[in-house]
Amino acid sequence: MKKTFKHNKFTGTFSNDGGYISFTGHIDGSSGAVSTQIAAIDSRFKLFDALHLSSASTGEPMHFIDNASHFIKEGKRDALVRHIRNEAIADKLLAGETFTKEMIETLLDQYREELHELMRLVETIPEDLREDSDELTAEDFSNPDQAQALRDHLDCPFDAIDECKYDSNVLSAEGGEYLVVEDDEADRIWDEYMENYIEECVLDQLPDNLRGYFDNEAFKRDAAHDGRGHTLASYDGHENFEGDFYIYRTN
Repeated sequence: MKKTFKHNKFTGTFSNDGGYISFTGHIDGSSGAVSTQIAAIDSRFKLFDALHLSSASTGEPMHFIDNASHFIKEGKRDALVRHIRNEAIADKLLAGETFTKEMIETLLDQYREELHELMRLVETIPEDLREDSDELTAEDFSNPDQAQALRDHLDCPFDAIDECKYDSNVLSAEGGEYLVVEDDEADRIWDEYMENYIEECVLDQLPDNLRGYFDNEAFKRDAAHDGRGHTLASYDGHENFEGDFYIYRTN
């Protein structure tokens, strides 16, 4: 089972395929294991964070006993509590008690209950958690039409969109970055990219005496058959169109 939750400030994906629970996502330009940051924004995802990498059938933490024994030996209380998810038993173990059958049964019962609650949350929390607000409008962006185009393309609120500090043509939203440009600008950026590629990756591999015979324009004409998305949309290779703007996901 797989389910993606979209929030104004993050995107989180739950999966229990492959025998274990996974909750990864995108937030503030970071991707991957960001479940702790997501849970800090929306407390409904605290259990998703706690059970990340646990067994999908029992809720048991990965390498339950072995990892716990390591944290006990190293005296790492925070890591042990996070791993076994039971503060009282963690303190007993750190005080010198060994794992007893009663302790293990208590923990396994706890893990089953947590897994049951997690699956209830997966079913009941809606995928679309985004909310429109009056805080931002298109006019709050340097290029209102550009922001509107990305909003329409993603069907997301303006609150979910951020301007890039290093490139006025790039906007970030929902864990991705998007190049949003008009047709002429897309052609210019594509041509500049191809010139750099030819210089750095093609001509650099040719002997000096052959470089003068290389036809840059012919090479670019051949590359153009693949479309600009093949070059500009490094994430998925797709060129999207919204209003007067072409949109390319770059990561």
